[in-house]
Amino acid sequence: MGYDRFSETLRSVTPVALPGFVDAIGRWQDLDVGTLQSELDRVNARFRAWVEDPANAGRPTSESPDYLDRMAIDTILERRFFWE
Repeated sequence: MGYDRFSETLRSVTPVALPGFVDAIGRWQDLDVGTLQSELDRVNARFRAWVEDPANAGRPTSESPDYLDRMAIDTILERRFFWE
């Protein structure tokens, strides 16, 4: 099954204020729902580990290496649930 090129749609219709977000969507948009959910679980586990690391205490979560990927995967899953 082919999915729409959501990242290309975003670029063509609206400016996105969060640098790198559309690129993150582009990295994940071709995966099926099951794979996306598995990847979201994996990314969330890494994100939780980063947040719980005392070395990151007081840092904004936006500095996590997985910050954009978490949002991108979640956005794609939500879009698939409501639109596809």
